[in-house]
Amino acid sequence: MALSTTLLKRLSATEEPLTILPYFGLFASLLTAIPAWLVWRQMSGHEIAMLALVGGLSALGQFCSARAFAAGELMSIAPIDYSRLVFTGTIGFLVFAEVPDRYTLVGAAIIVGSTLYIAYREAHLSRLQRAALATKPVAQRPDDVAREAADELSTEPVRLQV
Repeated sequence: MALSTTLLKRLSATEEPLTILPYFGLFASLLTAIPAWLVWRQMSGHEIAMLALVGGLSALGQFCSARAFAAGELMSIAPIDYSRLVFTGTIGFLVFAEVPDRYTLVGAAIIVGSTLYIAYREAHLSRLQRAALATKPVAQRPDDVAREAADELSTEPVRLQV
């Protein structure tokens, strides 16, 4: 997952999201081809339809992730990306009546807590950076640059005591 996220961020800097989708599809197909071949069996029509639905929704999710990573910073988007585990657990409970165990609930609490903390921290750092930029002059005046250069050149000689 970490490798996928890092590659997605790198590719999103130079490639369009619609170009990234085939790359990831090909890479995932090559990566899973041998294990799939070892356990392959004939699928029914219903299973093929469900597989097509999962593939389409996965491609849509990958497209949205590529757009997000192209627009924002990796460290602020990745924790939010992990929140899908919480949504998956909720859907599993509502649709399939799966009851999460205590470890799943503790993990979900850690994910939600860290996501909220990182979102708060990023917002706070962004505010601090905007405040620092607002107080910093855009460009120095030529007199100040000349004075700083002269100060650097006119240092006092070092005196050694014997």
